[in-house]
Amino acid sequence: MPPEQNVMFQHFYYSSGPIAMLAIAGNVGNAVVNIAADADFQANYMTITVVQAGLVVLNWSGTIVINDSAVGRTFGNIAGAVDGFRGNGQLPYPFNPPRMFKSNTSVTITTVNSVAAVATTVEVIFHGNKIIPM
Repeated sequence: MPPEQNVMFQHFYYSSGPIAMLAIAGNVGNAVVNIAADADFQANYMTITVVQAGLVVLNWSGTIVINDSAVGRTFGNIAGAVDGFRGNGQLPYPFNPPRMFKSNTSVTITTVNSVAAVATTVEVIFHGNKIIPM
């Protein structure tokens, strides 16, 4: 988009929905977040919620890989610890600079359960703005 073009920023979020993993160490969960065709999306923050037995878990040793299909790249060089993105689980993870997702693309999220005895659900939400040309 040319820099001289007028745009409107509209608050929006994209969610993975629940990514369920069985109570098996190494069990993998996947989700695809489809960025709508109507506008590019600027992600300012990411939140990750982990739930086990109906309770939010603040310290979870599972891992996550996020892949942006528009550029064909992952967010990092290896699977990262979920807690590396969410710290103590109380604050969102800021993207600095904001992460841009092109319209009509997909973001694939892969999580791996590290706990053998507990089924786990993870939800990833990208918080930011749709960038709507005016």
